Amino acid sequence: MVFKIGSCLFLFCLSTAETALAMVITDHQKTGKAVRSSSVVLPQTDQDRQLEEWYRKHGILLGPESGRRVQVSTTDKSIGGRGVFWTPSASVMSANVQYAGVANQGDILAHVPGHLVLLPSNLQGSYPCLFPDNNCDTQKTGKDSCSWQSILTAYTWMALHDSRDGGSSPRWREWIESWKGSPNKDSKGSTCGPELPKPYEDYGPKEIEKLARLSHSTHLGVREAIECKYQTFENDWETVKSFVRREHGEEKSDTVKQEFAELYSLVLSRTTNLGPEWGNQLGVIPLHDMMNHPPSGTEANVELFCVGDIRSAIGNDNLKMLLRPLLTEKQLRGEAEPPIFQDRDFVIAARRRIQPHEE
Repeated sequence: MVFKIGSCLFLFCLSTAETALAMVITDHQKTGKAVRSSSVVLPQTDQDRQLEEWYRKHGILLGPESGRRVQVSTTDKSIGGRGVFWTPSASVMSANVQYAGVANQGDILAHVPGHLVLLPSNLQGSYPCLFPDNNCDTQKTGKDSCSWQSILTAYTWMALHDSRDGGSSPRWREWIESWKGSPNKDSKGSTCGPELPKPYEDYGPKEIEKLARLSHSTHLGVREAIECKYQTFENDWETVKSFVRREHGEEKSDTVKQEFAELYSLVLSRTTNLGPEWGNQLGVIPLHDMMNHPPSGTEANVELFCVGDIRSAIGNDNLKMLLRPLLTEKQLRGEAEPPIFQDRDFVIAARRRIQPHEE
């Protein structure tokens, strides 16, 4: 699903003691859920911990271990079976303070450097030979033109299979590999995750019935959507297959197409609109892509913003104060270098009050 980044208004007031910042957010579409809080420690698999380590290694700020932070957890408490939770430390939770551990509306929960975003402009420098003649240009039209999703999937494919020493694999490969490791069952035991593109004839009656019910559509409407989706993929594959096969050989063409289809579906399910700071390009943002869609009729818990949008609204000094809770004790004491927040970086903010252990 593609998300839209809308408009926001930051209201703030200055006092002699501190700067209080409150965020009022409107016209946004972003993920988040209303999962009830729990005192039970959330479980983490080895893959959850490895993914968090990848985040930290590449400069994604989740909050200090000793304070309030976000946590990746594979648990039946997650709507998708695996998700991101607000998880204060035991020391914070034991404090005899009202609302201890709560994330208030407008609190910054995480920071993601812009250079980690998966999109062609960030990847083409690592893979200049993928489209060497620029003959796969999204601005072109006609049967030989490439769609944005086919180009992004092709670059993602290259990052996933990059085994070069000193290549881009340390930046992206481990993260992309984690996509396939997510559970394929939701909290109710139902199959979840993106559907692979396949012809209408490969769907069973029960699948069609379920899709019609979920989409509030007729069987004919479902058939037209399936056929359109499948034909779009086939067209996209035709425009990029020569580039992908050139890297992996014609003898594996059927296997390569199947793997490309799986990655194509995963990319589409994780893509978001990056907003005006990025010229409304479409890309995949680490951590943000782990946040599940809220149930129908449920308001989102979090919002996505570019640092530049916040800086222009409240000023640089207030921005630094807003991001202080993400820093470690050493960074706060000046014993370690704090991160430099670029305008094209992203922050994830609380859209409403979030209780401890909420997804």
